[in-house]
Amino acid sequence: MLAAMRFAAGPPHIWHIGLTSGAVLEVWADSYATEPVDGHWQFSVLVDASVEEQREVRVSAYTDPPSQRCEMVVARIPIDEVETINGGWSLSDEPNLS
Repeated sequence: MLAAMRFAAGPPHIWHIGLTSGAVLEVWADSYATEPVDGHWQFSVLVDASVEEQREVRVSAYTDPPSQRCEMVVARIPIDEVETINGGWSLSDEPNLS
């Protein structure tokens, strides 16, 4: 059950992903992998989660030494489908799409 997971870095940021189809996805994440991971652009958030909660999600990184803090994957988008990645805006900012 994922009821108690908490953002560890505050609210996530906004990312706009332009797809080759012309659609734009909005993803809320702390960061994304600057190199593709298994053929995908991967977006993640830093969370505090129990060991049980971590078992129920895809974790991309753990802290050293181990703790309840980990990086959880929130989106994986095939690189062949992505035309642009813009963002990193705070949720309180208005994204500049120009």
